[in-house]
Amino acid sequence: QKKKKKKKKKKKKKKKKKKKKK
Repeated sequence: QKKKKKKKKKKKKKKKKKKKKK
């Protein structure tokens, strides 16, 4: 009996935008 390998889904990282103070 062969074991099936589960594929891992990669999560996309969100980039945070920095706000500039005047």
